[in-house]
Amino acid sequence: HIGGGPLDALSTGPRPAPLVETEMGELSRSLTSAVGVVDQSVSEQIPAAQLNLVMQAVEIEKIAGNSSSGNIILAPSLPTGSIAFNSSTLLTDSANPSRQYYSLLGGPWLLDNAAKANDATFDGERWWSSDKFPRFTGRGVTFTMWFRNVACPEGKSCGTFLLSAHQSKASSARCWSAWVETDGIYWDTPAGTPSFGYPLNEALNPSYSQKFKLTSDTWRHMAWVFNEDTNNLEYYLDGVLTYTGTWGKPVSEMDCGPVNVSIGFRWPDYTYGADVEIYDMRMYVGAPLTTAEVFNIATAPVPPSPSFGRDDQARARDRCLYLTSPEMMDTSWTDTYGHGCAWYFNNRGLYPTLCSYPGVGENCPIACKSKQECFNVGTYKTYFAWNSIRRIESTTPNGTVCLASSWNKTQQVERCRANQPSLQTDGKTWQWEADIAALQSAAHRVNLTDCDELEAATDEQCSFDPAPVKEFTTHMKANGGDFTLAFWVKPLGEISLASDGRFLPSVNFLSSVSPPFANIAFGPYVSGSNGEARMRSGCTGSAPQPGIVDTEQIEMSKASTTDWTFIAISKNNQLRTSGGARASVATNLGKFTEGQGSWDMCLDDPDALFNAIEVNFPMLISPIMLVPQELPFGLVQEIYYQQVGNMAVRDGPLVTNKERASTTMEIEKNDYVPKSALMATPIIFQKRVAPSATCPFEYSTEWVKEQHQKVIDGRCKAPYTCDSDVLDKPEATISCPGAPVDNEKSFGLEPQEFEGTGFADFLFSITDTPFVFRDGELRPTGSFVDSLTQTVKIILVFFTPQYGITTVMSVDADMSGPRSAFVDVSVQHYAILEGAQLVAYLLVQCMVLIFIVFMIVDVFQHGTAMWGAYREDRIVPDLLTAGLMGVDVLTIVMTTVVVCLRLPSKIASAGAVREILHNLDAIPWASSDVSVTDKKTTFFANVQDLLALIGTEESVDAFLNVVLIVLLIRVIQCTSLHPRLALLTGTISKAMDDFWHSALLIILIMGSFAGIGTWRFGSEREEFGTFEKTMQTEFLMFLGEFLEDWATDTDLQAFIVLYLMIMFLLVLNFLLAIIVEAYMGVREVNEENEIEQEFLTDMASIFQANLMSYRHKWPHGQVLGRMLASQRAKFSVGFMDLSGSMLFKDQKSVGAFLRYYQGFEFCEPPEIGSYGKADDGMKQVLEIERRVAQLLGTRPPKLKDMAHQEGAKSKAKRGPSDTQHVPDMGGSFNRNPPNGNGAHHTPGNGSAEPHHSHSAPPGLAANNANKPGYVQPAMQLPGSVAEGNGEDVDNLIAELGTPRNDNKDANGDVVQSATLQD
Repeated sequence: HIGGGPLDALSTGPRPAPLVETEMGELSRSLTSAVGVVDQSVSEQIPAAQLNLVMQAVEIEKIAGNSSSGNIILAPSLPTGSIAFNSSTLLTDSANPSRQYYSLLGGPWLLDNAAKANDATFDGERWWSSDKFPRFTGRGVTFTMWFRNVACPEGKSCGTFLLSAHQSKASSARCWSAWVETDGIYWDTPAGTPSFGYPLNEALNPSYSQKFKLTSDTWRHMAWVFNEDTNNLEYYLDGVLTYTGTWGKPVSEMDCGPVNVSIGFRWPDYTYGADVEIYDMRMYVGAPLTTAEVFNIATAPVPPSPSFGRDDQARARDRCLYLTSPEMMDTSWTDTYGHGCAWYFNNRGLYPTLCSYPGVGENCPIACKSKQECFNVGTYKTYFAWNSIRRIESTTPNGTVCLASSWNKTQQVERCRANQPSLQTDGKTWQWEADIAALQSAAHRVNLTDCDELEAATDEQCSFDPAPVKEFTTHMKANGGDFTLAFWVKPLGEISLASDGRFLPSVNFLSSVSPPFANIAFGPYVSGSNGEARMRSGCTGSAPQPGIVDTEQIEMSKASTTDWTFIAISKNNQLRTSGGARASVATNLGKFTEGQGSWDMCLDDPDALFNAIEVNFPMLISPIMLVPQELPFGLVQEIYYQQVGNMAVRDGPLVTNKERASTTMEIEKNDYVPKSALMATPIIFQKRVAPSATCPFEYSTEWVKEQHQKVIDGRCKAPYTCDSDVLDKPEATISCPGAPVDNEKSFGLEPQEFEGTGFADFLFSITDTPFVFRDGELRPTGSFVDSLTQTVKIILVFFTPQYGITTVMSVDADMSGPRSAFVDVSVQHYAILEGAQLVAYLLVQCMVLIFIVFMIVDVFQHGTAMWGAYREDRIVPDLLTAGLMGVDVLTIVMTTVVVCLRLPSKIASAGAVREILHNLDAIPWASSDVSVTDKKTTFFANVQDLLALIGTEESVDAFLNVVLIVLLIRVIQCTSLHPRLALLTGTISKAMDDFWHSALLIILIMGSFAGIGTWRFGSEREEFGTFEKTMQTEFLMFLGEFLEDWATDTDLQAFIVLYLMIMFLLVLNFLLAIIVEAYMGVREVNEENEIEQEFLTDMASIFQANLMSYRHKWPHGQVLGRMLASQRAKFSVGFMDLSGSMLFKDQKSVGAFLRYYQGFEFCEPPEIGSYGKADDGMKQVLEIERRVAQLLGTRPPKLKDMAHQEGAKSKAKRGPSDTQHVPDMGGSFNRNPPNGNGAHHTPGNGSAEPHHSHSAPPGLAANNANKPGYVQPAMQLPGSVAEGNGEDVDNLIAELGTPRNDNKDANGDVVQSATLQD
C-alpha cells in the first residue's frame, strides 16, 4: 500500500483512509458505508433464495428416486468352501499378448460373511486347496484384480486379506499374504527381515491422500508384484506404481510348498475383515510385470461377465477415471436456474447435498468431486515469472513492455536502432506485422519497430527474473516441447476497457524485442470475437509460404469486465511425430482445443520461451505460472477452483512499482537521541512440533482417539463431509506434541535453519496486522503461535556507531514446559577495535606476556630448588608446595592460550563486523524481485555469523574467567606468607573440617526443603517451578530476602517459618560461630608469636637483609640453617661459632651479621637463673617457693639439686648392674659461677631449627656479658633435662660452665653472641 504494510500483503487490502478528514467528508463516508451494508444484505438474500430452490429440487429428486448418487448394485456372494479352479489352464493377456496368467476368479464376486457350506468350517471361509493352487517355486509371482469397497463407514479403514497362504487349513500361521485396506497394505514374510510390512497413508505414498483412498463404491484396479529380480514388493493402484519396498527375503523362497490359499476376511482366529467385491483376479508366474504392462491391464476394457442386472458398460462407468479422461472435466452445463459448475463448487461446502441435484455429478466432476479420480502421483514442477500481482499501467497509449531483469532498456533500444536497416527484410518481422494487421479495431499494440516508442513503452520497474523462465524452458524441451502457461488478469476499471465496453486481455510473450517475435500471444484478433491465443513457430521461413503453417490460433472465451479472469494454455508438442499435436486454451472453466497435427512450435530463443512481456491495456496481472508439461484440462480446472476464492479477495496493488519507487517519504532525523541503529527488520522465529495422536500416557492416547471418533460421528456424517486430514488423523482434532516439524510448511512459511529448524516471519507482520495472506489463505496473525509452538525467539540486531559495538538482542520464550512459558531476554555485544584502542590493547597484552615470562622464571627457580633438595638430601616436596607450583604452571599455560586466541580476533574484529553489517544492510527488504525466503535466509546466515563471533568471544571470556578465578585463589593463598595477612587463609584452614561437615548439613537440609517446596508450590508459584529455582529461592531466603506475599498462603507460611528457624536462625549462626572460633584461634597464635612484625616492616627488613647479604657476602640462608640445625644442643652461637663454620667470607662479615641481627627485639637472649629460665611466670613460681621454704625453715630447690635427685631416682631404678652413661640431653643449661667481675659466662655454642617464616636468619641472641650480675642466657630446647645420674649432670654443668672469652671481633671488641629462636 502507499502507506506501508506487510510485504506479503502488497496485493491485498483497501486503500488506507486519509489521516485528516473534514466533518462533511466523515459524514459522507459513513453514509456511503451504511448504503453498502444495505446493498450487501439485499444481495445476500438473492443467493439464499436460489439455494433454497435447488435444495428443494434435490429433496424432490430423492423422494422420486432420481438422485444422481444412485443405489449400489452388489455382486452375488462367492460360495463358501473350496473354490473350484483348474490350475492347468493358462490364458493369454489381451492387453499384453506376450503374457499368460491363471484366472483365479472371474466374477464379480462379493466376499462377505456367508453361511458355511462345501466343507467350510466357519462362516465366510473360502479357499483354494493345496492340490489346485498353482506353484511358483523359485519364481516370482504377480496378482492383479479389480477391487471395490461396498460397506465401509466413512472415517473407517476397512480391509481384507486378498490372499493368505496356509500350509495347514486349520492353522492361522501364514506362509505369505496380501492384505489391503482403506489406508494402506500389509503382507507377511515369515523369517524375513522384516517379517512383515504395513505402510499406511503417507508411508504408502506421499500422494496417497483421502481422494485416492479405497473409500468409495468405485472399482479400483490393483496389482501385487513380488519381484524376483529385486526381491521387492511392488504395489500398483489404478495402474500406477504406488509403493516399492523390500519383501524381507528372496522372493524365490516365497513358495513354501503346497498351501491352502484363503481369500476374504475369514480364517482361523480372525473375523474382522470387511465386505468387498473382487473381479477378474489373475496370477502371473515368472518374470515380474513391468509398469507399462500393469498400466495396460488397468486401462483395458472390462472383461465380459454375467451382468447381474447391469451391463458391462454400466459397470465400466463405475471405474475410477484418470484426469486425462474426457469425462474428468467440468462442462458448460447449467441447471434449470442457470447455475453452472462454479456455482455448485462455491456452495457445496455449506450444503454438501447440493451436488445431488440431477445432472450435476455427471457434468461437474471436478467442482463436486462426484467421480472417483484414479491414483496419480500428482507432482509437476512449477515455475513463476513475477512473484506477486503486478499493476501494469500504460506507459504509452499503446501499452507497456516489461523486460527480463537481465535485459537492459538502453541496450534493447540501441539494438533496435542498429536493426533498423534490416527490419523490413528480417525473417521474423513479417509475422509480427501479420499479427498487427489481424487486430480488432478496438485493439492496439506497441510499435516495437519504432525505437522511440519502444524506449517510452519499456518500464524497468515491472521486470521479472529470467532464471525460472530459462529453467522451465530447459525442462520443457526435455519433455518434447510440452508446456502449460497460466495467469489471472483483472481490469483496472474503465481505462482497461475497449471502446465497446469489453475487456480484451492483450498479453504478448516476446522472445525478442528487436526484431519483434512472440512464440505465444493473447490478444483481440479478428478471427475470434472474444480474443484468441496465437502460437508461432521459430522454424518458419523468412516469408509466408503456401501450404506451410506459420501460426496456430485458439479461440478464447469472454473475459470479465469487473473480476479476475483465469487464462491458461496447454500445448502437447510430443505428439507432432504422429500427427497428434494439440493446444488448448482455458478461460475460467471454458475450453477451446485446436488440433495442430505435426506442427512444431520451435522456439525463437532456445534458452527462454520469452524474455519480455508486452501488456497493451491497463490491468492487474498475477504471476505467470509455467509448467513444463501438458496438464490435463481437469487439473487446470482444479487449479482454477483452488485459486478463484483467493483471487476474489485480492484487490492488487494500488500503484505501480514505478510510482512506488518514485514516491518519496519524509523522514524526521533526530540526532543524538538514539545511539544505536536497527540494522534489519526484527524477525520472530519459532520452533514447532507436529501434532501426534500418541501421548506420553496410555489413557491420554485412548482419550484422543475417542474424541476424534466423536468428532467424526457428530460432525462428519451425511450430508456433511470433512477433510481427509480430519477423517484420517486423530491429531487433526486434538493432539499431544509430537516430533519436531522440519520438512513442511507452517503458517504459509517454509522451514528455515537458525539454531535448529523453525519458521521465521517479520515481527511487524505478526504484531501490527490482524491478518496476513499466505498460500491462498487469510490467516489471523494471532494463530502464529499456538499449542504446537515449542520456542519463540525475537531477534533484533543493532549497531552503535559511536562506540563500534554490534548488539544482538533476543527475546526467548520457552513454551515446552508443563506450566507456563519461560521468557528470557539476552543482550550480546561485539565490540570492534581500531586505531589507538587497538594499539593500547596490544600494549596491554604485551605486558601480560612480560609478566608471564616473570612467572616462568619464578616457577623455574622454585622447581630447580626443589629438584636440588631432592637430589642432594632426598627431600620430597610437600603436597601443598607441589600443588601450588602446578597451579602456577597451569596459569601460565591458560593465560598464554587466552592471549593467543584474543589477539587475532581483536585484530580482525573490524573487518568481520564490516562484512556482516554490510550484508545485513544490503538485504533488499522492500524489493519484490527477491523472495521473502531468500531475504530471511540471508538475514539468518549473517546473524549466525555474528553470533558465532560473539560466541567465540564469550567462550574466550569464560575461559579467561576461569584463569582469573584461579589467580584470585592464588592471591588469597599467597597472603599466608605473613601471620598478619594470613587471617583469612588461617581461619579457613583451621575451620576446614567444620566447614566440610557444615556444608554436608546445609546441602542435606536445603535439598530436603527444595524437594518439598517444588512438590507443594511448583504448580502455583514461579519461584518454586523447578528444583533449581527452588534452591535459588532458598539461597535468597538464607541471605534474608523473603518472598513478598508469603503470608497469603498458610502452607507457604509454615514452610518459610520452618525454613527460617532451621536455616536462618540456627545453621547460619552455627556458621558464624565456626568462623569466629577459628578466627580467635588464629589470633591467639599470632599473639603468642614473638618474632612477627608489621607486614611492611618485615618487607623492609627483607630488603635490607638481602642488601647487606649481597654487600658482606653472607652465606645463603638455607646453607647457614643446615649448619645451625646440626648444633641443636647449643642455646646460642657466637662470633667464633659463626667464624669457625667457614661459611662467612671473613670476620668483618661475621661481625656485620651479628650486629645486624642484635637489633631485633625477639633476638634478645632470655635470662637464665639458678632455677632455670627467668621469665615472668617462672619468677612468680620461684617467689612462692622461696616464701614457703622460709616458713618451713628450708631453702628452695635449685636446678643442680633437682638434677641430682632425678639422677638418683633413675640410678635406683636401674640397679648397680646397669651401664652408666651420659644421656642425649634435649637441651643444655648454663649455671656458671660469676667471674671476677661478678658476671657469668655463656657457652658459645648451641643451635636450634632455623626459622623460615621471617626475615631474620636463625635466631642468634647477643651475649650481654659485661652487665654486672647478669646471667648469660641460653635457649632451652624442647625436651628439658633428660634422665641421668647426678654425676653426669655435674660434669655437664661443669663443662658448660667453662668461661668463654673468645667472643671478640677482628678489632678485639667483645661481640655479643646470639641465641637461635624458633
